[in-house]
Amino acid sequence: MPIDPKKLSKEPAFNDTGLDSPITEFALAIKAHRDDKYYASGSAIIIGQNLAITAQHVIDDFFREFEGNYISAPPNSEVAGSFHLQLFQILNNGKSGLIWNVTRLWACNFSDIAVLRLSPTTQEALEYKWWLPKIDLIPPRVGERISCFGYRNPKITKISNKIEWQVDSKTSIGEVTEVHDQKRDSCRLSFPCFQTNARYDGAMSGGPVFKDTGKLCGIICSNLPPSADGEDHVSYVTSLWPLMGMKIDIDRRGHPKSIKYPMLELARDKFIHADGWERIILVPDQDGNIIQVVLEPA
Repeated sequence: MPIDPKKLSKEPAFNDTGLDSPITEFALAIKAHRDDKYYASGSAIIIGQNLAITAQHVIDDFFREFEGNYISAPPNSEVAGSFHLQLFQILNNGKSGLIWNVTRLWACNFSDIAVLRLSPTTQEALEYKWWLPKIDLIPPRVGERISCFGYRNPKITKISNKIEWQVDSKTSIGEVTEVHDQKRDSCRLSFPCFQTNARYDGAMSGGPVFKDTGKLCGIICSNLPPSADGEDHVSYVTSLWPLMGMKIDIDRRGHPKSIKYPMLELARDKFIHADGWERIILVPDQDGNIIQVVLEPA
């Protein structure tokens, strides 16, 4: 369990989290580079072996920085850029770490989520024994406590032939104040999400959000800070269940290569440890493309 809910208060809180915390094995910092240009932004969360997710708008930040525009690709498809994307994983109580190359990237049309395929950069990473978080695809209810984690305002600099990557890890605690089953609006948050009073700062987007049970239930999306003393933060978390309609193709033992399938199959086959997948219905068009993802009521 990445975060122990028994140790958390329901009152909003925003605290430093040491790099020796177990959460750093699941939650990774993100950076990109091309030639001698480096840029760090956003957080990600591992959901399966060699598989992670982050906020799609985090990936858009990298595309704007290196390509000068947003992601340009058909809906629910694989994306490629001219820059190199890497994730940093902290292990052994903060004493060591692994760098993972992002070798494949998919953008989800149903939500603000991107899927990242991770490849090892060292022999140690190749031999890494995966320990995966438990996921609850069903959004929390209003009044439920949630805990969130992310790397705030990372900095990356190149000094001689070395790269210095600084992260400021934070845990934020709050409760759910609204749940939007379809969308909050038709422009900014046009996908299933839920509102909380937890604080999220810059570059925490894409970081994990956990239910009181300790199960992953969403990723950090956006934050509106208080406009006056005494007011709460107004923050939003991207719900995970629409991701099940995203079609990908990853090498899995016993499955043919280069054949796309919805991520719902990964939950059904226990490649990812996700509860609630039985309530998700995928609606295809006549060509077999997923055009809608539906969460059945309990």
